[in-house]
Amino acid sequence: MILYLIKTVLCSALLLAVYLLFLEKEKMHRFNRWYLLSSVALSFVIPLITITHAVDSTSNVLDQMIVLPASTLQHAVTPNAIATTPAINYSTLLPLILYLFITVFLLARFIKNIYSIRLTIKNNPRVPYHNSVLVLTDDKLIPHSFLHFIFIDKAAYEQGLLEKEILQHELTHVRQKHSFDIIAMELLLVCSWVNPFLFLYRKAIQLNHEFLADDAVVKTFNNTAAYQYLLLEKAVQSHSLSLTSQFNYLITKKRLTMMTTQRSNNMIVLKQLAVLPLLALAFLFFSSAAYTQSTANKQPAAVSNPIAYGDGATQAMLNEYDSVIKSMHSFRTLKDGKQIEVTDMSKCNVERMAAIFYAMNKEQRDQRVNATHISFEPYSPPAKNAPGTAQLNAWTNAKKYGVWLDGKRIANAELNKYKASDFAHYWESKLSKNAINYGKHYYQIDLYTLDYYNKAYVLDHPKDRIRPFWVSSKPVE
Repeated sequence: MILYLIKTVLCSALLLAVYLLFLEKEKMHRFNRWYLLSSVALSFVIPLITITHAVDSTSNVLDQMIVLPASTLQHAVTPNAIATTPAINYSTLLPLILYLFITVFLLARFIKNIYSIRLTIKNNPRVPYHNSVLVLTDDKLIPHSFLHFIFIDKAAYEQGLLEKEILQHELTHVRQKHSFDIIAMELLLVCSWVNPFLFLYRKAIQLNHEFLADDAVVKTFNNTAAYQYLLLEKAVQSHSLSLTSQFNYLITKKRLTMMTTQRSNNMIVLKQLAVLPLLALAFLFFSSAAYTQSTANKQPAAVSNPIAYGDGATQAMLNEYDSVIKSMHSFRTLKDGKQIEVTDMSKCNVERMAAIFYAMNKEQRDQRVNATHISFEPYSPPAKNAPGTAQLNAWTNAKKYGVWLDGKRIANAELNKYKASDFAHYWESKLSKNAINYGKHYYQIDLYTLDYYNKAYVLDHPKDRIRPFWVSSKPVE
């Protein structure tokens, strides 16, 4: 989640910087409105996208049966590991409490503003006006709009003192539905206020709304100088609710400058086209990468030798088997107080357990394999599967991967000293949420050099020996 938030913030910052540097000062306000709204959405979506890269390697170990030596299994956390509830560390809850407090405050403020606007509409007379509604208020406010309502000074309306340019300006806000953009941004800020660039997006969107409305007024009345003078006069009177479209002294200068800016069609088209490769870069930098093996040159994976089903073990044999399996499971308390379930394969007589296992019929065997994830089969070493270069580079990410080389934990950066061909075998496994290192990283990578592979899987294991297998949740076929 932290990585996603960081990517979201950085992506929104990049897209906003592109707008402020290259797009804001050009007279292409409709395009800019689309760009700003799309950028906000894309900054949340792009970090969720996973781009899959094919790499040359042997078959993916995640699709294989996982085989672990008995000595390793004594320290393995089972998929069904049970953790006791540790004492609550309230200091870790402080960020969450702060987030919820500010979120509730912003939500309450938003609701209060909506309620205030609703009361203003309800408690004042309303007049239909060009598919909108004029709300006549007693407050000495300059005209402003929200949804299809335009709020104006009642006395000025009755005396005919309202400038037609100002009404046209607010009518443009209504017709182009600018309030929906503002409402969407306000709701987004309620839950995503931790991203400071969203506040800048909101200001940029509001300013672009003013550009659009000003452009409509200039095109309608064709008197830029008179309208600019009117804006300066109204700017010093500005005061209205935050959700409404309104005049504001701080942005008036930019609006006046925009009205006199000369439009260059060639430059506008060029900048619009330039947005496409910039969006492609955002996808490249802030999406996630996943690696899959290509089908070319793929070697067949080593699989355990299939064991034919027996005619059925007796109830006494099943009771003996179940009792031994139960005795192999125990619980271990970690330093942080968490309790995990471990399985010690050394506590069983492998030959006796294998004999019972071979006597089981399909129903008996599948039931126990699914429940215990343990099978007994003739041992065969896993196929060699050197990683690809792209995988090796990806594993240098310490926030996502924990790396073990020849049974020892190493720093991810040490992988830069190796080539993919230096390794004969690897395992890649995803940590369960109750794993010891979950949160420090989310995938465990076990790398084997050729010497270590031979020692672990070949030299110390006669081919005719029966071995217990730690299997996936799939039944033995």
